[in-house]
Order: sequence, then structure tokens, then C-alpha cells
Amino acid sequence: LIYSQETLKSVLFAFNIWRENIFPSLFPFFVISDLLMNYGFVNILGELTKKIMNKLFYLPGEASFVIIASMLSGFPSSAKFVKSLLEERKINTEEAEYLLSFTHFSNPLFVIGVIGSTMLKSKKLGFIILFCHIISNFIIAIVIRKKREVDTSTINIDKLFTINSNKSFIQVLTSSITKTINTLILLLGIVTTFLVLSTLISNLINLNDFTRAVISGILEMTQGIKYISVVN
Repeated sequence: LIYSQETLKSVLFAFNIWRENIFPSLFPFFVISDLLMNYGFVNILGELTKKIMNKLFYLPGEASFVIIASMLSGFPSSAKFVKSLLEERKINTEEAEYLLSFTHFSNPLFVIGVIGSTMLKSKKLGFIILFCHIISNFIIAIVIRKKREVDTSTINIDKLFTINSNKSFIQVLTSSITKTINTLILLLGIVTTFLVLSTLISNLINLNDFTRAVISGILEMTQGIKYISVVN
């Protein structure tokens, strides 16, 4: 009630970020990725990358789908895909936790376009931040990896093209769209909640611009970026 105007602005800011950046970049990718998973693409990719994944990360080949997909679409896609692989028993709980620890990538278009070009007025800075972001994730992967037994046996070629669903294409597509919409609306709710929270903290406590940016960034990334971009 006291900071109603600031709260309304933060809700609108959250919705605009979601509408202009999160939804357009994640919706098509989530739907296509879900379709690919239903039609056996993960099995094919897993077979092709099995040796590399085993050697670098001690993970089964199917985990490569999570790494590639999350790098292209950004978070929270890694959590979504890890959950799917876990439910299908392509990875175990320990492998799922390890995968989550280094596949929390931000959307590359968001980093280069919104952060670099729009907020920091430098596309070059956007590329530098993206490069550091990707490399730091892989450093984490190498540092915390643990040697584990991974199945490296050859797979039956018939199983490679097995469709995971007995439903028709329209049913699979409808299911993919429904799951994607639910995930994206949940994401909108989370972003908005933490944006409102960081706005209230900023108004309740007298903070300098830099401290406000850091605290806001911990609670909600886009708000933190917005404050950083206006710090002298």
C-alpha cells in the first residue's frame, strides 16, 4: 500500500520482460524440444555423443541433449529437460544433480540483445558476458565431476528410432504446447514475485545504487541488470 506505484511498475516490468524476451525465445524451443524427445531424437544424439560425454563428464550420451538445448534456449530449460530424462530413466538422480550444476545457461539472445545492446549499449560487452557465462559453467563441470560407471555398450539400431509415445502427432503436439504454457506461466509468476520483493526491499532500506543492484540481482536477475545499467 505504501509503495503501490513502485510495485505496479515492477509487475509491469516483469510482464514486459516475459512478453518481449522470455516467451518468444523459450516457447518455440520448448515445444520443438519436447517433440524431439517424444520422437527418439535424444536416443540418436545420445548414441552419437556417448564417447565424448563419457570422457569429458562421465555422463551418458543422452545428457548432451540437455547441454546443447539449455545453451541455445537458456534457463530454466535445463531443469525441464533434466526432469524429462530422469522420468524416462535415461539418467539417475546423481547424474541429474550434476547436470543441473553446470547447465544453468542464460538465453544467448537475451545476453547479447537485451543486456549488451539495450541495457549496456554495447553488443561487444554482450558477447564478452556470454563467453564468460558459458566458460564458467564448463569450469564448474570439470572441477566438480566425479568418475562414475557409465554404460558404453552399443545400442540396438531399432531401439535408436523408437518413438516414446503411442499418441498421434496432434496429441503429442497438444501435450507439448500445454506443458510449455504451464512452465512459462509459472516462470512469469516466479519472476514477478521476486521483482516485487526486490522492489520493496530497495524502497524499505536506504541503499546506494551499487548495493541495490547487487541485492536485486541476487533476488531477480533482470531487475539487477536494470539497476547495474544505470549505475555511474
